[in-house]
Amino acid sequence: MSSPSSSSSSNHVSEFVVPPHLVSKYYSTNPKVNTITGLYVFPNYLSQEEASNIMNNILDANEWCSGEICRRQQHYGYLYYHTRHHLPNLQPKKQEVSSLKSMDFDSFWSELFWEKMIKRDGLFNCDTSYHVWKENVESNHGNEHDENAKRAEPQCLVNEYMGNQGIASHVDNVNAFGDVIVGISLLNPVYMTFRKDKLETKILLPPNSCYVLTGESRFEWRHGITHMKQIYVPREYLVSEEEAITNSSDVEDEAEGKMFIREDNYRRISLTFRFIKIDGTKKVVGTEPKEEGAW
Repeated sequence: MSSPSSSSSSNHVSEFVVPPHLVSKYYSTNPKVNTITGLYVFPNYLSQEEASNIMNNILDANEWCSGEICRRQQHYGYLYYHTRHHLPNLQPKKQEVSSLKSMDFDSFWSELFWEKMIKRDGLFNCDTSYHVWKENVESNHGNEHDENAKRAEPQCLVNEYMGNQGIASHVDNVNAFGDVIVGISLLNPVYMTFRKDKLETKILLPPNSCYVLTGESRFEWRHGITHMKQIYVPREYLVSEEEAITNSSDVEDEAEGKMFIREDNYRRISLTFRFIKIDGTKKVVGTEPKEEGAW
């Protein structure tokens, strides 16, 4: 496991601070919800070279898990995928009893997660679970197996969405996951839905973008991925003309942007980085998954 940084990102802060070299901006489909408190989106967080390296040398070079839910996944770090449907392989009583493969976190995500997200950008500075992990590492509690100590581990969940596949609106389990959720969106654009009470909007996630859920957006808004077939991308959020055409299965020109059509071969990859609060995970021994657990 990587060591904590001695940089300014090691300071525990109560609110998220946008790094000075990054600019958060996003396109909302509802003019009445131009901003969501605690939500940050960084377009072009990854260069095209970085994104291609992740796709070719990490994701498509490793084995994909399929069969548990309706889309393919990869798991890095502590194996735990929260659903409300009690899937034993995804919520195992013991890590070693699951038939699913969980790959070593540090072997694949040291550069993106530890060097970029943690040390350079401090994206998890306001996450209590990150500081639990950090304090355990500094005090070597992680090696002492102290049953009374709070425990936290980083996790990367990779989801592959084909065609117009989406995911139902939800709030990531507050007992199992930390205060900050960080996502990377690759290959093709998509809209993430946000719902709170009677308010609803869709937020554009362009390719190579990074989104951060903190505070109100993390705990009070439900988020999901829309099933809509057409994805309109304003011109300012497009990648270069060549990359936009290459990454899309079918693109229609529009005066102020482009309309992407989610045909069957439309592929989008999401990376979700979280700190797991291990003592808060619901572990399942042998319950049969329900049909609706496919999402």
